[in-house]
Amino acid sequence: MIDDICSNPVIVWLSLFIFIHLITMDPLTRMRNKFSMGRRSSVDPVRIQMDESSFLNTADKRNKSGIPKFVNSTTRKRRSSSCDRQAWRPAKNQGANNLAGLLFTPQHAVTPRVSLSARAAKDCISQLSCKGKPGRKDQRNISDKSVQLALCRHVCSYLNNVGLDADIFTGGKAPAGPIDPLNMKNIDKNAFINLFNFLFKEIGGKGRIEVNSSNYTEKILFTAKKLSYPGIINKSHLQTPNYPQSWPYIIAFLAWMVDLALAEKFYENVINDDSNVLSIFLNFHLASYSAFNRKEIAGPPPQEDIDNLQKLFCEMHGVPEELMQRLRNSRDKIKSQLEAELANEKELEDGQHNKKQQIRQLSKEIEEFTERIKTVRMKTESLSKEREDVSRGKEVLLAKLCELREEKSKLAMACSQQKMSKTEWDTLASKKRELVEDIRMISEVSSNIKKTLDETDLKITSKKNKLNKQWMEFVNKTIPIQPYNVTIQHLLDQIESFNPLNSDAIQCFKDIEDALQHGLTEIIANVSHLNNQARCLQDEQHEWSLKRKELQKEAELLEKNFEERKNKLVIMKEDFIMKMDELNRIKVEIEAETKMINEQPMRDNKEVLEELKAMKIKKTEDLVKFKKESEDYFKMMMEEATAFYNTNHEKIESFKKEVQVLLESKC
Repeated sequence: MIDDICSNPVIVWLSLFIFIHLITMDPLTRMRNKFSMGRRSSVDPVRIQMDESSFLNTADKRNKSGIPKFVNSTTRKRRSSSCDRQAWRPAKNQGANNLAGLLFTPQHAVTPRVSLSARAAKDCISQLSCKGKPGRKDQRNISDKSVQLALCRHVCSYLNNVGLDADIFTGGKAPAGPIDPLNMKNIDKNAFINLFNFLFKEIGGKGRIEVNSSNYTEKILFTAKKLSYPGIINKSHLQTPNYPQSWPYIIAFLAWMVDLALAEKFYENVINDDSNVLSIFLNFHLASYSAFNRKEIAGPPPQEDIDNLQKLFCEMHGVPEELMQRLRNSRDKIKSQLEAELANEKELEDGQHNKKQQIRQLSKEIEEFTERIKTVRMKTESLSKEREDVSRGKEVLLAKLCELREEKSKLAMACSQQKMSKTEWDTLASKKRELVEDIRMISEVSSNIKKTLDETDLKITSKKNKLNKQWMEFVNKTIPIQPYNVTIQHLLDQIESFNPLNSDAIQCFKDIEDALQHGLTEIIANVSHLNNQARCLQDEQHEWSLKRKELQKEAELLEKNFEERKNKLVIMKEDFIMKMDELNRIKVEIEAETKMINEQPMRDNKEVLEELKAMKIKKTEDLVKFKKESEDYFKMMMEEATAFYNTNHEKIESFKKEVQVLLESKC
């Protein structure tokens, strides 16, 4: 903060002069001279005095103007020094008098124009401020209970420090004691007047004004206005100070007066405590100014001198360096916040400007939209009229359409009696015969396929029976051991004729033993071989059973597919019959139409003839289309039937070959 003060010598000199002038000036005069004294006359200004008679009789004591007063019935009065708008309006009636446009000094006080909505707050301090000067706003949130309590404690602390007792609130009826917030809460009108007189004397208004219960509202409001009170205070607050709706404003006003008293005492204490405060700053600025005049420095004072001044100031008041650094940091922070707020304010102004432009654009769009709505309404009215005209034309067309339908029904009845030509009938009959022949061929193919399937089933069953018979014969042949019957009998004969006394008995015994051993080994080998053959046959039988099941499934699928194809063919046959019936009906209609055309002369109704020709062309086109569809349908049926026959025929042939191979392998 000191760096900014000392940066420019001219500003430093001006600030020093103002500082000395304010200190030497009377405090009440200092606060009063900051504001204008209201509206003054151009000839002799009204001087406001601080005695009791100066509040209500100011207008009566105002000196009259030296300009003579002319009375002209055709010219309105003019005011020269009034800021009223009526003083600068041109005269509505310019008469022959030369003084018609002359401005006159007002002879009476101008009554301020107050709207009906603002009459309840006409005594508010915010409305009593001077014109052209923005009033300061009170930054305290008076509606907050914590703020009210803090202000109340602040006032009580000051009153207790100056030695004021609580009997000021009771008029001496209660014993003296310290003032607490409860006393301030129960303040009445007399106590408030006593506190105001006491605090007004503390801020330097000694003997200047004395407020009593008869004139306190006007005098307090006038004093608050001249001292530029930033808050709100009006007559209703002063008349009922202890009411809940008035007490916050009363305590805020008293706290503001306490702050003024503390500021006044601070200036007095600073001057009385140390007389070197002014000499230090004065010597510094004199040295800087003389150095600037001698051209020793071109700009602000050197940083060393500023640092020395700061050190002397801190040593004199006992301010530590850390506190100064914190103050500098807080100053920089406040500056940055101020710059940020200014930037935000600029952004808000830009945004407001943009919003105004958008609002103008929207207003233009709304106007255009209203114009469009008007045009649309006009168009809708014209369309409604056109709709009525169209509805009338529609009724006329419907009547004509009914007539045409009646004529058409008559023509249809006439055409139904007309016969088809012989060539057309022959072509239709030939197509019918071809379709019948195709259906017959398809039915024959399906019957042949069924016969082949039945024959294959019979052959499979016969082959199966033959295989079972061969298997039984093979088992009967292989189980008895026929070749060993003779050898066993020979051995039995040898054993019966065996004589141990014979010299060849041992040799005979060995031969018998060898023969038995050889026969036993052969029997074991034959039994194992037969067991192996039995296992192989069982495996083959299992494979045949699996194949038989697969063949049965395939046969069932073939039968199912055959039934589906058969059903499709039946459906196709029915469709064909329906198409033939439709073809016959079309033929009958065409014959009737041609007959009607041949019987009725062309000169009777040309439109009817053209319509009949168009109907005939349409019927012929439908006939050709139906013919083409029937041919395509027949081709598709034949292709499906041949494909079905080929696939099933190949499967049956492959099955026959497999069965034959198996039979040959078994045989």
